[in-house]
Amino acid sequence: MVSTAPPFVLRLLKDERRVFQQNRKVGFGILPFTFCSFHFALRVDRPMTHRNGFTLIEVIVILAVIAILAAMAVPAALRIFQVTAESTTNQEMDNIKKAILGDRSKVESGMRSDFGYLGDMGCLPTPTGTAGLTSLSTIGSLPAWAFDTTVQIGSGWKQPYITGAATGPGAEVFTKDQWGNDYVYTIAGACPLTATFTSNGPDGAAGGGDDIDYSVVANDTTATVSGYVLDVNNNPVANSTVVVNYPGGAAGPGNLTTATTTANAAGRFAFAGVSVPFGKRSLTVTPKLIVTSARAFPTGTTDGNCGTTAGNCSIVDFMLINYNSAAAASITSITPTYTGGSKFYRVEWAGTIIACGGTLTCPVPNPQSMATGETGTFAAQTVGAASAALPPFIFFASSAQTEVNPLKIGVSGGGTVARIRLLNFRNNAAGADLGAQVAVNGVPFRITFSDGSIVQFTPP
Repeated sequence: MVSTAPPFVLRLLKDERRVFQQNRKVGFGILPFTFCSFHFALRVDRPMTHRNGFTLIEVIVILAVIAILAAMAVPAALRIFQVTAESTTNQEMDNIKKAILGDRSKVESGMRSDFGYLGDMGCLPTPTGTAGLTSLSTIGSLPAWAFDTTVQIGSGWKQPYITGAATGPGAEVFTKDQWGNDYVYTIAGACPLTATFTSNGPDGAAGGGDDIDYSVVANDTTATVSGYVLDVNNNPVANSTVVVNYPGGAAGPGNLTTATTTANAAGRFAFAGVSVPFGKRSLTVTPKLIVTSARAFPTGTTDGNCGTTAGNCSIVDFMLINYNSAAAASITSITPTYTGGSKFYRVEWAGTIIACGGTLTCPVPNPQSMATGETGTFAAQTVGAASAALPPFIFFASSAQTEVNPLKIGVSGGGTVARIRLLNFRNNAAGADLGAQVAVNGVPFRITFSDGSIVQFTPP
């Protein structure tokens, strides 16, 4: 093939070839510039063409693809936004509910420890609407938290229960859902214990199937409280007055109020019809007389108050205690109930014989006896008031049916004591020296006093 390079190029190539050959002789293996020159020479006669941009058809195709992708992506993005907004709104509403009711998962020493706004105030936030929700973050005109040393619990607004700015453009952002609409918070009454809590969803209108609804029902907020009043020997302390102390109710949000009931013959009490708001609460007890210790002396026990010629008999001895610091107990009668069929002849109060059967006198040697279920009356005898009130019993109302631990009376001491004895149990009612003496060790006794106190014990 004949080269079409110009003559000056051919000369240049020839000179550079010669230089290259000389370099080889002296040991240089360097490619000369001629390669580039030759390469250039071979291309100098070729026309150079360049392609700039896209054709109209290409542009139309690209735009069509972009439009299709956009049509697919926008609805998907909207769906992702709606799902995210719904999920976040649900989380926010759950956080607000926990601020109101507390977090059940928070536990200390095995007991639930967080009861939120309800636990401190005894009511749900008021009033209806976002104004009620803002009381979760600002105290406003609500009573501040204070501790009552008498009932040993506190009440009132204690903390921001949820985080939210107090002022400025970000104020109370927690009162709006993820679509920017106010939550709908509805309650009834001055101290409500139930509520509804709603986000109207993406369309911002009630109904339509996209609303998110939360409710607070009575089982979320209140307890019926019950339990037993017992002495240190687990015998019931019947007819004791029990008072529950809690905030809310008729006293209004953050203020302490009370409800009162009476323990039955089994020592059981319940505050029927009283809705005690969940939280740390207390019970104060005004007990009737109790027996902390009792014993039976066997037949043949020598005692100057037996009323027998031989001067010995069987005896029941028990310690009667008054734990009521408000008043002394005045007793004018006694009604013992026991098994075995025996009868006893004398009642001794603090060392003095006060009754011999139902006659109130003690004819010697043959006084009348008292059988089980009979009432002996006598001049008023007193058990002095306790030197100090019983401390309150603290408990946590945390379920719709809250059964408190038994309220044990006599554990802490401090009561006023009177020693009572029933003497000379026999199987004959005709006289104190007639018939055989009867041992009453292990016999259950239930004794009712004129003030309504009922004590139970089994003397060993």
